[in-house]
Amino acid sequence: MSYLSDEVLTLNASVTELNYRCLADNGFPEFVAVLPAQKANKFRTIPPNLDFKAMFDDVTRSPWFETKDDAKALGYGRNAKGLDTRVVVSDPAFLAVAKECGDKVQAKLPGSHDVLATYADIGVKIIKAINDAGESSFKASSGAVYDCMAQHKFPVSSTAPNRVAPWGVDFGVPLGSQPPRPPANDPVSSHGVNIIPAVPGSEYAPSAEEKESATIMFNCSIETGVRTQWKKSVDDAIRATLAENQSSLDSLRTKLTEMAKAASDAVA
Repeated sequence: MSYLSDEVLTLNASVTELNYRCLADNGFPEFVAVLPAQKANKFRTIPPNLDFKAMFDDVTRSPWFETKDDAKALGYGRNAKGLDTRVVVSDPAFLAVAKECGDKVQAKLPGSHDVLATYADIGVKIIKAINDAGESSFKASSGAVYDCMAQHKFPVSSTAPNRVAPWGVDFGVPLGSQPPRPPANDPVSSHGVNIIPAVPGSEYAPSAEEKESATIMFNCSIETGVRTQWKKSVDDAIRATLAENQSSLDSLRTKLTEMAKAASDAVA
């Protein structure tokens, strides 16, 4: 894909680091305390998440699993992603400082905000197109996969109580253990600034029956041709969206590449 995912991530990470350093210099030293962990992961676990390579990889993953080993390892669950240590602020004075720091960063890297915003908007359009195409193909063809699974002694139900997202059916097998999810609400200290500890990720452990069912699903997606149909729909959507936005991508390519390098040099 011609989308410059690495450059977007690099530019955003450098802009965010400069912003963190400014905040730390202006009364919020907590930001520099979490900087090493956040920088090491290029600020992927805090908004805005501009890791488009990871997002593209995620949305182009087949709902019928990538490989037989993938089906056995994942079953019908999801791994819980970890979160890096971060800062939560409720101090009213923070907004003014954040605006001032944002202005200083933009003065140091003129135009970076607009280039990031415009380029990221195209990335969001590509992801939406992939999701729409994949969902449409899934709705049109999932029945064939489920019928095939029933023929292999793994019937599914769309009305039974244990329906699993994103498939929306009960697979009729015991499910594995779901890893704990990161907390939904961050605690905020009374003085308005708090460092939130990192939350480790954890892996879903599918049951033996679940692994077998998921493997049958993978095989059925090949037997029925549904996997090929789904991939073609997604690939067509990517090509069409890139073509629609090619002039914008081309016009921003040099500017984004140069800005990403300048931003990296600024934090080196």
